[in-house]
Amino acid sequence: MGKFKEVHFINTIPPTKRPGLLSPEVLVRIKDLSLVARGVVEGFVAGHHKSPYKGFSLEFAEHRKYVLGDELRHIDWRVYGRTGKYFVKLFEAETNMRVHLVLDTSQSMGFSYGTNPSKLTYATYLAASLAFLIHRQQDLSGLVTFDETITDFVPARHSQQHLRHLMQRLSKVSSNGKTKTAEVLQKLAERLRRRGLIVLFSDLLDDAESILNAVARFRFHKHEVIVFHILDNAEKVFPFKAMTTFEDLETQARITVDPLALRHDYLEGVEAFCKHYKTNFFKMKVDYIPVNTMIPFEYILSSYLMSRKKLR
Repeated sequence: MGKFKEVHFINTIPPTKRPGLLSPEVLVRIKDLSLVARGVVEGFVAGHHKSPYKGFSLEFAEHRKYVLGDELRHIDWRVYGRTGKYFVKLFEAETNMRVHLVLDTSQSMGFSYGTNPSKLTYATYLAASLAFLIHRQQDLSGLVTFDETITDFVPARHSQQHLRHLMQRLSKVSSNGKTKTAEVLQKLAERLRRRGLIVLFSDLLDDAESILNAVARFRFHKHEVIVFHILDNAEKVFPFKAMTTFEDLETQARITVDPLALRHDYLEGVEAFCKHYKTNFFKMKVDYIPVNTMIPFEYILSSYLMSRKKLR
């Protein structure tokens, strides 16, 4: 699948609007990442009796008998009700979970069509909202940006100052350079030896097998992985009708084609492209979230987090 932007502007269908959510056209105009991230996360929490995202990174491991000095909040009262004995719940990671937000900033992520935000703008708001959520639950968040190489690396930490610093870094990202996603992920897997959660935001427009092999390496090292596969609506539905000139964002190569003659094969190719990732990530037990930038990002995020909570 090529990395193209349209040169001759053609109007597209307005995005679907959902009450209470930020529309894509509003998202383009918003500059304060921190403010939006806080509003989105607090909106999630306010919509439920207790935050359904507390324990986002916690995995129950086993019980052990209560001993003097253990915190009462860790006692499993259901077990007590059945047995009359006190047992404490143990978790594999109790807070201090290291979450690395890995953001693709290559040229192809700069693509946008119509009123949609660019894929990179969309990804930064997803990342910022997750960073705020991670901070809220007392876990550690870090940031990695990349194109052909790692362009920024913010180690995972937890503090209000660190969150501000991370938001500042996110607000300054721009799309540059060619894509070497697999190569970068391989190097990152070597660097991040301590088990944690890897959240990748990318259009995955690179050799699919190489990317899958790189993600498999994270899984080999016992990292949990979440992939937000971000594509513009035009990349998904190919709305072009008149003769159109396309330009490769990374090589600047141009080609003029009749979209109607190519549409069927293109749509089949895109479907196969996404299905290949979905199928193989499922086999690896990697969460795969397909994203269309015409859908408000907080809808995508809340839907995923709620489904994650149910599966947990």
